[in-house]
Amino acid sequence: MSLPAPMRQLVDRFAERLNEYQESSYLEARLRVDFINPMFQALGWDVTNSKAYSEGDREVVTEARLRTPSGLRLLTIFSNSRVLRSSW
Repeated sequence: MSLPAPMRQLVDRFAERLNEYQESSYLEARLRVDFINPMFQALGWDVTNSKAYSEGDREVVTEARLRTPSGLRLLTIFSNSRVLRSSW
């Protein structure tokens, strides 16, 4: 099975600019705008709450960055009772 076109475009853009993204000046907020939100949108998630649901009814609720005991940042995104966790 091949990647859908929007996902392929994200992968290609990431590969082309990898050095830029590894710089300490490339912020977490920019990563979310450039890759995380578009990836979830490509998967059909309403990450922008375009349906204007109330806080409790949103398809996606994003929590703030957390610090784990090991010092890693943890980003947690909830969607329709699914939980994705990413640490870096």
